[in-house]
Amino acid sequence: TLAHPLLICEALISEDASNWHLTMKSEYNSLIENGIWKLVLHPSNCSIICTKWLFH
Repeated sequence: TLAHPLLICEALISEDASNWHLTMKSEYNSLIENGIWKLVLHPSNCSIICTKWLFH
């Protein structure tokens, strides 16, 4: 399709869902393998930084 999804749910129900899923999995694995971030407990005295993925 020509239109890019705005939300993850749109990507995963689109005609290109299998491609979006593979792309997201690849990106996630790359972030983990390169030590870009890791999951930790949220300290009560800190703010959370939000992130977004753009589907293009």
